Amino acid sequence: MLVNTKNKLIIALITLLSVLSIVGLKSVHAGPARQSLDIKSVKIDFDTPVDLDVFIELQKNHKFKQQILEGEFTYDGTPIHDFYIINESNKIQDIKSEYIKSRKGLITDTNKNNPSSKNGEIPTFDNITLTNVTLIGEGKSVEAIKKDISNKNIKVKNLNEKDLGEIKPKDKVAPKKVPTPDESQMESVTSAAVVPSIPMSGTSYFYTSSAGGRYVQQNMTWPSVSFGADQTYEHDVFLYNYDRKTYLNGASTAYPGCFPTTTYAATSWPSESKPYLDTRFSDSLSFCEIDELSYTIGAAQANAIKANTNYYTYIRTAIGNDTADKFKVQAQIGHRTPSGCYTTWCSFGDASYNLVPAWSTILQITLQTKQIYM
Repeated sequence: MLVNTKNKLIIALITLLSVLSIVGLKSVHAGPARQSLDIKSVKIDFDTPVDLDVFIELQKNHKFKQQILEGEFTYDGTPIHDFYIINESNKIQDIKSEYIKSRKGLITDTNKNNPSSKNGEIPTFDNITLTNVTLIGEGKSVEAIKKDISNKNIKVKNLNEKDLGEIKPKDKVAPKKVPTPDESQMESVTSAAVVPSIPMSGTSYFYTSSAGGRYVQQNMTWPSVSFGADQTYEHDVFLYNYDRKTYLNGASTAYPGCFPTTTYAATSWPSESKPYLDTRFSDSLSFCEIDELSYTIGAAQANAIKANTNYYTYIRTAIGNDTADKFKVQAQIGHRTPSGCYTTWCSFGDASYNLVPAWSTILQITLQTKQIYM
């Protein structure tokens, strides 16, 4: 009898635990499912350039977290591809007048850093046209402006769309540590004989901009180029931010955008190289990088870059919270996936090479600073 009673008690206990387990499972699944962020990025390449005034009128009734307007112009015989960025901090400004001011500031700033410049008359830039735009915002805003563009009979050559809410964080990514001086000294420039598709001469400039704020300019020249058809290139400038002090503005747009809060950027790379502004996604894809802040322009079609040609990239931000800084410069070679996508979201790095080792010190950069590599 004792045995039977004990068995009954055990059976009853197992039954009770099973019921509790089922109830527990139901309570877990009864709550709302985890919602992904409703935020999309769309890059629209126009079939023919669109007048800036037309696009300003088109976008004013839509809300976006960020807009990257891209155009092209020629100065002193050099074609220039530029980016005017509208963030939360500057969205109420007069877009056209600020865009014009930024272009004039670019020419003034880069002339100072280019001994061979003819310093010709600066254009008025009264007529700005856009070759493409990148818009980041809620899905309904993206869909609405796509519809408006169609209704205006503006022809689109290519459209790359990315649902940023679907980005999945990676597991088991080792945390970064503050580099020691010994580790910094171990980094060196890779030989051109080993990697023929990285620039082997160039200069890094950090200055106060004539248009307001501060900027970094990277001059570079490739002795040879052997990029594949789907390869990408990124010229990465990193500022040391482990102490939370940077010469340039170190803020980023909200996750999952993670773009530097750049106000203007430009490059003399050919438009066929399909330049883009890069993000600051952490290695884990779970947050925006904050310790080593990148200021990067990439080329999605790197094989359009030509050898023995003097190029530059230029990025301007608001004034940072320090008057000195430490930095490094790296050349990253990657690839596009899918091959028909030409945005930062489709560019994946394969290898990085040090051009200016970490962490090179910049002093008195409110006046002028330059770092020459090779």
